[in-house]
Amino acid sequence: MVLDARGDDSRALVALGTLCSSYWFPIYGFARGLGLSSTDAEDATQALF
Repeated sequence: MVLDARGDDSRALVALGTLCSSYWFPIYGFARGLGLSSTDAEDATQALF
């Protein structure tokens, strides 16, 4: 899927969207585990993406 996310065609955009939606919550959870508030964890996760 990572390789499919390369480029700018529709297949790449779908793959990138799938990757982002798959990893958003685990990264958010990690940020919360570091002690960030929910708002700060959301901001940090969005900044990563």
